[in-house]
Amino acid sequence: MIPDDSGIVLYSCYFGDHEPLNINCLSPATTARKIVFTDHADLRSRGLPGDVECIRLGSDDPRIASRLAKICPHLVLPNTAQWAIYVDNRAYLKVAPETVVQNLENQFGLCPDGRYLFRHDSPRDPYRELRTVLGKGLISQSQYEHTKKLFQKSEMPRGKNLYVNTMMVQKMGDASTDRMNEHWLDLFSNACPRDQPILPYVMFKYDYPERIISKSVYDYIQWPAYKFKDRRRYRREALQARKLHRSAR
Repeated sequence: MIPDDSGIVLYSCYFGDHEPLNINCLSPATTARKIVFTDHADLRSRGLPGDVECIRLGSDDPRIASRLAKICPHLVLPNTAQWAIYVDNRAYLKVAPETVVQNLENQFGLCPDGRYLFRHDSPRDPYRELRTVLGKGLISQSQYEHTKKLFQKSEMPRGKNLYVNTMMVQKMGDASTDRMNEHWLDLFSNACPRDQPILPYVMFKYDYPERIISKSVYDYIQWPAYKFKDRRRYRREALQARKLHRSAR
């Protein structure tokens, strides 16, 4: 049963078949609306709880579709949403989303509309993070060079913070935040397919206020829900299942 709309939307994304579905990602009892955005026809058969809505987003690229919902909640959430709380499929939310909002109101008072961020504990800045993802083969040399030039052309200083993207919080209703989010998504889609190093860049470009949540993200989530070796095994099994399905036709 879907609860009455409280103005808080708790959501996650599950696209493609590159990792197991974490059916407990949005598990806390709450009056908030719970949504999983997906390209799958049916997640109930995989155990998705009945209090979680399943909304399909069609796309030729599951990677971009997942970031559309993650980065641009104003484009996909119901217009009744006042707060958007995103939790990655590899994490468990440990507290009710109402607690998250209450803690923000305790910290910031009358919370302005916009993003509220967890500072990442990595010592890397966006420039170093860009080199790191290049070294891991997550972006190409040309993507690295192009994005680095964007950073340098903007005169973004070194030493800027990275932010946690495993859980993200936004108070809805600010047009400048929506424009920044769309720029962030555009860069992810067309320049650098890693969302973490480019968020500080778009914030710098937009002179966006850095509202840092005082609590650690680990006060709110358990991460990871499964290990990288579990993800690799799942991918091998999913690939094998697709091969068997094709050979049976």
